[in-house]
Amino acid sequence: MSTFSVIIPLYNKEKYIRRAIDSVLAQTCQDFAEIIVVDDGSTDHSVDIVQSIKDPRIRLVRQENRGWPAAKNHAVRLAECELTAHLDADDEWAPEFLSVIKRLVEKYPGCGAYSTAYRVVGKNGQARSISDMKRVGIPAGEWEGILPNYFKASLGGYSALSNSSVVIPKSTFQAVGPFEVKDIPSADLDMWYRIAVRFRLAFSSRAGAIYHKDATGRVSRSKRMMSGSILQTLSEGLKLKDLPDGVATKDIERTHFQWVIGLATYGIEKGRSGRDVRRFLQRAAPSRRLRPRLLILYLLSLVPFPSLRAAILLGMRSLRNPIRRLLAGVG
Repeated sequence: MSTFSVIIPLYNKEKYIRRAIDSVLAQTCQDFAEIIVVDDGSTDHSVDIVQSIKDPRIRLVRQENRGWPAAKNHAVRLAECELTAHLDADDEWAPEFLSVIKRLVEKYPGCGAYSTAYRVVGKNGQARSISDMKRVGIPAGEWEGILPNYFKASLGGYSALSNSSVVIPKSTFQAVGPFEVKDIPSADLDMWYRIAVRFRLAFSSRAGAIYHKDATGRVSRSKRMMSGSILQTLSEGLKLKDLPDGVATKDIERTHFQWVIGLATYGIEKGRSGRDVRRFLQRAAPSRRLRPRLLILYLLSLVPFPSLRAAILLGMRSLRNPIRRLLAGVG
């Protein structure tokens, strides 16, 4: 029996879907039973391109447009294999991706997810691996094993897991639930947090996937800051008594606090009401750190006009770096 079911959610990616599927077919490890492509109501020629690729392992499934999380959930339910390997339609795998993952599965059974590092291709065409970025929580150099701390490894930059570099057992979904379909921009991070507070994660620093930021139709990072569902996931994680080895409550607190600050700041930038901003700030109770930042944002939320709140915030940011440089010179 094959080891993997490959899952590709698809919506209007006619420029890229062949590249994604070809990267699966080119794997040095061919131990996959199927490539489940779930078309989420595409209106371009994406489906025609999938149908033109003649490989019996490709399963094209159609559904009305409900977003990529619903497409992934549908594919997981249909998957024949226990291990579901995820790839976005505008990304691609390096030829050895499944080989590396299979080795991780054999060496570290029972993990909640298996992942490799990935290269990020920017709009200028330049590529950079997340393994080369400054990281806390991922050992330097060529390394693979149990990720010491997902939360530390994902602070201040790209997540250690991504939609195109992760393999998730179906049993993990049974334990943590499906992707959140009501908060599409943040559904991936929400899932990684749910897994990371309950399971060990196996990881290889070898870049096995390529994340194309240069592709059109990507969800911008700013749009992640539209809902607080992730705060609920992190709050529930703070209540757990048996966290995976290496993960401490303070790590979840720090991540929770970052999201509180981010959501409140985004609310001010986008002209949300002061009441909305305070609604996010009130959810900082589980993480009792860095209260001065909370106080500043709370005071800003009391400023009567949204445009004035945003202008004050912008002014404070413009002053921050000169003050830091001045203080560094005094020291």
